[in-house]
Formats: sequence, C-alpha cells, structure tokens
Amino acid sequence: MKFYCVVDKTKGWHTFSLLENSVKARSISWVPIEAKEIDVSTLVNVEIEPGDILYRLGSDDELKFAEALLMRDYMTSFYRNPNDVFARSFNWGSTIRMLRAGVAIVPTQFGVAENDDDIMRSVEILGGFPVVIKSSGGSYGSGVRMANSLDELRRQVNELEQNNQRVVLRQFIANARHVRCVVVGDKAVDAIELLPVEGDFRTNATDKPQMRPFARDDKIFALAEKAVKAGVTEFGGVDILISEDGTAYVTEVNFPCHFGWNQMCTGADISGMMTDYLVSKAKQVLQTHTH
Repeated sequence: MKFYCVVDKTKGWHTFSLLENSVKARSISWVPIEAKEIDVSTLVNVEIEPGDILYRLGSDDELKFAEALLMRDYMTSFYRNPNDVFARSFNWGSTIRMLRAGVAIVPTQFGVAENDDDIMRSVEILGGFPVVIKSSGGSYGSGVRMANSLDELRRQVNELEQNNQRVVLRQFIANARHVRCVVVGDKAVDAIELLPVEGDFRTNATDKPQMRPFARDDKIFALAEKAVKAGVTEFGGVDILISEDGTAYVTEVNFPCHFGWNQMCTGADISGMMTDYLVSKAKQVLQTHTH
C-alpha cells in the first residue's frame, strides 16, 4: 500500500509534515508528488496498485492537474467516486450544491447585476449595506471585501473581476463568531474558533490567525457534516459563522483544508484520523480486488 500525496511544499509545510508522520507511523509507503516540479506527462504511466491512496494537499491548478492524472478507478481517496476528481467544473458550484441540499449558507446573491436598481434589490434582499463581496478562489481573505454604498460596491466588484473571478454578494453578519470544523469520513471530529483581527472584519485575513478550541456543539457539528455530505468528498474544513442570536451559516467547505490549524490548536490527531479512514477504505478496495 502506497500513500501518494500531491503537494507544493513551499506552502503549508506543517500540514504536510503532520500527514507524512501519521502515514509513516503506520508503516505505509509515503510517496510525495511535487506537482510544480515533476514532469506531469509521466503521471499517467505511474503503476498504481489496488488499495493505493491519493490525497492532494493544496489547491493550485498544478496540483489539481497532477491529482487528476494520477487518479485510477481502483485508487482510494476522500472522493466519494474516483470520477468526482473532475466534478468541480465552475466557480461557486459547491456552494450551489449546498444550497440545493438545504444547507444553511450565508445569504448570498450569485452574481452582480449591471443595472443599479437591480443591484440595490440584491442589497435589500441581503438586509442592506454593508454587504460582503466575495470572489471565488483566494485564501486568507484575499478575495473578500466590504461595501457600504453603491459606488463602493461597484468599485470593489470591478477590482475583483479584473482577475476573471466570479463575484457574489453576501449578507454581512455583524460580530459573528467564525468556527472552522473539520469533517473526516463525513463525521465532524474537531473545531476551532478563529478570533477577530483588529481593524478587519475578516477573521482569516492573515496566514497566522489567532484561534482557540471550540467546544463540541452538536448543532454546529451536524451542520458541518451536512455541508460536507452535500459535496463530492468525505473530508473537508467547514467555515461557519455564528450570529449574535446564535444562527449558524456555512460560508464554504474547503477541500483540501488546512487541518493543521485545528491539530496544533486542540491536539486532536486529525492527520491520524485521516490516515486511518483512508487505510480502512483502501482495505475494502483490496478485498474487492482479491475476491
């Protein structure tokens, strides 16, 4: 059994190390694939055996491409079906999927109208100004802005759309608590609270956020599990905002996710849980191919 990890080690080195240590501790062969350095044309010829495991640790296009080239029908991953590696075909698709599945997401208007009257109707639906403007992609809050007027909204949208990203408008949840819940095998296993950043409405507008453990809350954990189950993977980092009146909204499900934040904050052995789940799943594949 081999554990193939598609990675860019210039980013998130500690999550890489945590997972590597967990895999090697279980005497499983660890095979890192440096997606930005390897000749990707060789990946379709890699000899994959039934029961081998694949995980992508990063979200850049080069890593997604390498992951897709490595995937085989008999390979084990967090995808519900191996072909789901190709499922993310457009921006905001996973959010729309959650909406259709009845997951409580932050009230969202998909797209920004050209006509000012239509824009203002969207703003009114979201409860009025201020509104949050969010583009797809990005990390550490890089694609998230706030607007307090129509002119400001127009300016912020134009800046974000220059990078050809699809923009949505979202309700601003004042004084919200931001919880990151990690789900492994469709079960919520750990949660942390990301603390406010002074002078910024975004709690994750830094690569070194302040955080603290978040006590298990069955309602929040159930929401996180529902959000992940609406998607194509059995693992994810679910970002949830809790309003002052206790209402919880999912902002997004991240796959892969920065599980190291949780593991280093709470001490939960998330990398071990990930490895054990994938190994258990791989053993089922092996039984199928040996009978």
